[in-house]
Amino acid sequence: MTLLLTLAALAGATHVRAQGGSGGGRFHRPRWRAELGAAVSTPYVKDASGPTVQAGVGPYLGGAAVWDAGDGRAVALFLRATRASVDLSLGGASWSGGSVTQLDLGGSGEQSVRGGWIVVRVAGDMVLLNGRDDVAPFRFGNNPSHYWGGEMTTLVRAMRDRPLYASLGLQAFRLGGNTVGNPISADGVVSRVMIGVRYGR
Repeated sequence: MTLLLTLAALAGATHVRAQGGSGGGRFHRPRWRAELGAAVSTPYVKDASGPTVQAGVGPYLGGAAVWDAGDGRAVALFLRATRASVDLSLGGASWSGGSVTQLDLGGSGEQSVRGGWIVVRVAGDMVLLNGRDDVAPFRFGNNPSHYWGGEMTTLVRAMRDRPLYASLGLQAFRLGGNTVGNPISADGVVSRVMIGVRYGR
């Protein structure tokens, strides 16, 4: 949460630039980016006394508003949506648990190196999960339920004359609370690997 607020403050700070010779200021409009790819995650629930609940490989689509911070740095506010099937398995048997929609809303900071050919990005995000209300972990608490997470991404520029990047990212967020309203107490950390492309500087 602190990281999100800090990144939002940085984005606001880079919003305003002085006009040369006017003594005033103006709002600097953000640049826009789009990303798409596929994500795969570790299980949501893994318990010896119950079924393992895991999302399948799912496509994601996202966009971001970006503000330059100077010296190859930038801050951004982003939204990403992922849709995937949910599979349950127990004792060699498996069956469908419907599907899950994941929304990631957050802020990021990044640094370009090697003349802009490589970008390293870190982010904090709020993760919202929406799935069938008879499948854990979706049936506990609110549906969609929200969780706090973070991610790190490395991007490599794929074309010299266009801002197209290949990306590899790792996201992690924590499920469960071992409370009456949310009794899932197994490990609780879900990790996702995201592979895709980004268009925009």
